[in-house]
Amino acid sequence: MEFKNMIEKLFDAGKVYFEEIEVYIEKHSALSIETYQGELEKYELAQTGGISVRGLKNGKMGYAYSENISEESIEELIQIAVDSHQYIDSEDIQFLHDGSGEYREIPKETKDFDTISTEEKIQMLLKMERMIREREDRVFTVTGAYSEYKGYDVIANTKGLYKEDTHESGMIYSYLLVKEGEEMNGGVGYQKLKNFSEICLEQVVTEAVRRATGALGANSISSGEYNIIFENLCFSGLLGVLESSFSADMVQKGFSLLQGKLGEKIAAESVNLSDDPFLPIAIGQSSFDGEGYPTKQKYLIENGKLNTYMHNLKTAHKDGVSSTGNADRSSYKGGIGIGASHLYLEKGKCSLEEMLQKMGEGLLITDLQGLHSGLDPISGDFSLPANGYILHEGKLISPVNQITVAGNLFSLMKGIVEIGNDVRDCFGGIYTPSVRVDKMSVSGK
Repeated sequence: MEFKNMIEKLFDAGKVYFEEIEVYIEKHSALSIETYQGELEKYELAQTGGISVRGLKNGKMGYAYSENISEESIEELIQIAVDSHQYIDSEDIQFLHDGSGEYREIPKETKDFDTISTEEKIQMLLKMERMIREREDRVFTVTGAYSEYKGYDVIANTKGLYKEDTHESGMIYSYLLVKEGEEMNGGVGYQKLKNFSEICLEQVVTEAVRRATGALGANSISSGEYNIIFENLCFSGLLGVLESSFSADMVQKGFSLLQGKLGEKIAAESVNLSDDPFLPIAIGQSSFDGEGYPTKQKYLIENGKLNTYMHNLKTAHKDGVSSTGNADRSSYKGGIGIGASHLYLEKGKCSLEEMLQKMGEGLLITDLQGLHSGLDPISGDFSLPANGYILHEGKLISPVNQITVAGNLFSLMKGIVEIGNDVRDCFGGIYTPSVRVDKMSVSGK
């Protein structure tokens, strides 16, 4: 409630021109610590934040923002918003939410990041490096990193909306290079954190060493069709590209192949893909979206069928439906877009090891490169450099590189044979297990 008086003064100033006004404020802090080769390389504590104003008149929205979160910025913010409103030429009708609807109460979690000293956090990274070097004598270089993020956001408008949110999280990762003869290879291990006490150095070290050493001695393979298991972290990249196809804005603009396919089969029957802002394993939960609209769990794909698009207030009005609570606001400087809160592919029954044994022959793909250049998010066509392992008689026998996996993302979703139970908290708010797809085109030697 620390900004309530300032917000009220801004409302009073803006009502002279606008019918309705919205204020959005964010204050964030980020701690970043890095070690390299046994020494502290970086220590940085950054404070960021700002305020944005949206003014609504005749269905058009004026916009302004500033880094200055104080009453001194009010007059300038209103004037910039007024000026921008005069040049709006879009035919889209804009809206502000009035705060109605059912907002889920998010339980407050006790955080322990501030109870740990900076020195303890540095020593933890140095200990992680020692563990890596004790585990693997081919280590060439080791980088360790630890980060913390704290955020506070408030959104309010003259229609009665006032919502606040706080969030706090951390992450630890290690990147190492190993060298054998003239060959070098890198590997990353990481862990996302709700609390510092969750850190498991053994887990991070094991993953980093496995990824770095496992690819030594890799070779290409003959071109052909292969049954493939995409490891969870690898498959998350494909889901991240697919996400935009569920955006109602992309659908309405004709930039999504899912246009007109509500209720139709777009994936294997075993596929249940949800957007879940309250996912228990997720880092960060929120009861409202970037427009202050109530969030909810929803299936984008249910039993293989397209269940819904993701909407904000503007796209929902166009389609004559309610918002799905997917208004996305990446920063006080940006506009309103559409995005998932936590994209979650529901797990199956088998572990990765069991999936490998059942498949018997094929490839385990652990890394896909060039997702932003080798995958067309509209058509879904892709041709991506990949790394992984050859599978023979249910066992991983040798690493493979210098191959290209090609296909179509929408066809891939329909061709999913099995989904594992090894759900992982991947990057970009995506939570997915490993996935098997048969008869994929692979180019090699």
